[in-house]
Amino acid sequence: MRVVQLVEWRSDDEGESSFYLVTPEVCEELRALVAAGDKNAAWHLLKEKGDPLKVALKVEVAAF
Repeated sequence: MRVVQLVEWRSDDEGESSFYLVTPEVCEELRALVAAGDKNAAWHLLKEKGDPLKVALKVEVAAF
């Protein structure tokens, strides 16, 4: 069994989201890089070690 986490990466310029499955260890590395302000390194790590989610996700938010 493999434990994975879902990571949403939102591009700053386009506002579009990509979703990746990563191990908890990679998720911690990503958090540390983003917290340090190194989003470029985080993006490269995500592309290298993440598995892109191949299905489309649709999230609807209802406002009441």
